[in-house]
Amino acid sequence: MKLSVKLFIGFSLIIILSIFDSYIDYKLSREVTKNAHFLTNSEAVIRYSTTLHKSIIEMQSGFRGYILTSNEHFLEPYYEGLMEIPHHFNSLDSLIDENPGQMAKLRFIKKLHNQWIQYADQIIVAKKEMDFSGKKSEKFQYLFENKMQKEVGKKM
Repeated sequence: MKLSVKLFIGFSLIIILSIFDSYIDYKLSREVTKNAHFLTNSEAVIRYSTTLHKSIIEMQSGFRGYILTSNEHFLEPYYEGLMEIPHHFNSLDSLIDENPGQMAKLRFIKKLHNQWIQYADQIIVAKKEMDFSGKKSEKFQYLFENKMQKEVGKKM
């Protein structure tokens, strides 16, 4: 075999190996990009869910503060939460729209939260009526002691 044929075969082999190596590198970089996107999305989901959780807790704390003290200043976080929380749910909804399991959990959380808001609104109105009239309200007492327990018991 001539030297030129040996050189041609050697260079051809090196070129083929380089092409194969480039293809593998390309596939791996696509996989890394895909994983980086997943990680970024997961971090955003965690961040928004933490913000949602914090807003719900602040809402509930403000509600409890109002029920205990009748000071309407405590309702500020409650009313702020009414405005903010739908945006948090929408943000999470758009981030997890490709994951049916997470979507089902988010819908369930949203449903429970909306039930709690309906309950809390009724309690707030009854408490304001009770504070305004200056006498004990049977409506407030019933809602406070029985309504939510029955609602939660039905759902479970």
